Amino acid sequence: MGPAMSPCDLAIICLPGSLYDFVPWTNRQHIMTRLARTCPVLYVEPPRYPWKQLAKAMLGLRREQQARRWFRRILSPEHRENHLYILALLQYLPTYRRAWRQFNYRLNLPRLRRIVAGWGFQGAVLWIYTPDAVALAGRLGERLLCYDCVDEYAEQPYYQDNFAEIRQDEAELLAKADVVFTTARNLYQRKRQANPNTYLTPNVGDYDHFVRAMAQETPIPLDIASLPQPVIGFVGAVDGYKVDLDLLERLAAWHAEWSIVLIGPSSLAERETDLTRLTRKGNIHLLGPRPYQSLPGYIKAFAACIIPYRINAYTQNCFPIKFFEFLASGKPVVVSNLPELEPYRHLVRMADSPETFGRALEEVLVGDTEEARQARLAEARRNTWEAKVARQLEIVAAALANRLYINRPPA
Repeated sequence: MGPAMSPCDLAIICLPGSLYDFVPWTNRQHIMTRLARTCPVLYVEPPRYPWKQLAKAMLGLRREQQARRWFRRILSPEHRENHLYILALLQYLPTYRRAWRQFNYRLNLPRLRRIVAGWGFQGAVLWIYTPDAVALAGRLGERLLCYDCVDEYAEQPYYQDNFAEIRQDEAELLAKADVVFTTARNLYQRKRQANPNTYLTPNVGDYDHFVRAMAQETPIPLDIASLPQPVIGFVGAVDGYKVDLDLLERLAAWHAEWSIVLIGPSSLAERETDLTRLTRKGNIHLLGPRPYQSLPGYIKAFAACIIPYRINAYTQNCFPIKFFEFLASGKPVVVSNLPELEPYRHLVRMADSPETFGRALEEVLVGDTEEARQARLAEARRNTWEAKVARQLEIVAAALANRLYINRPPA
């Protein structure tokens, strides 16, 4: 059984490097779900060990359901909303070495080719997010290869044991790609040196979803409604290489009356993030990950939103998705002095030290205006996933047309 007919003459095979049901959602899920409204999309999850899924099935009902879903995806793509199909791959070896990562992908290749042929994904656009998936580039009969670069992977602690190999993977991917998308200006400047067909398509936000934080009917979850006000809130991965834990600790010490709330998982890209010192603070609350649908209710409880990032080689190439999500909520926002957010200084408060971050929060808590809120909302309305996906599709269509022109035989 193949995908249902869609109004799009383009099919997409996505190698995202992350699981579809991962919380919080990243660029991959946002873009692919929107592409799937009109185009068939095969979302190929990265290889995972089957024995780990069996272990999860024994730990509780929710994980058991996830494991069963994963095993079904091994056998056949799972149909989700619109024209989105999710396929799972098997992992055979650890991913410590480049050759082993490529081996995992290539052992899945025969089955993946059968799915591509049987489900109507021949001649698709191969849309890759993580460099190690370059092992499948040119092996699935794709018409076009797109590299959507959303991070400087060689600066992520997750790859600290094989930075050189990740750089090698990305160099190969950049050389093979017909189109390269980047989410930050620094990434754009770097990647276009290797591939002239590089485009800047910055991160955006789900305006329609997060503007619900302003709606009277949006409920505030009980676990945050009971906290003392004002609530200062952050939503995202709480990893020490990215989030400035020293800053949070100092804010909590300076203002014991504030409730500082962190919503999201920890130790994702960084294997061990020690949050013990934060948990010792009585006014810092680590709520962990929460379902995407509930996030507007949590943000509704915030008096102010914060992006307390460290400034380092990774964050200098980072455009946080949460930035436009926070703007769409209408709440005042205080951010670290990230280079990518500099053009929006007129909309938010930017801080280059713990002291200025603390003062900025003190001021927005008492001095936000309706005019400032409307300006934030207007900017969020202009920067949506729908607009970004439309721009990316334009670029892909132009690249395909150019390829057809180049390859057209003479009359």
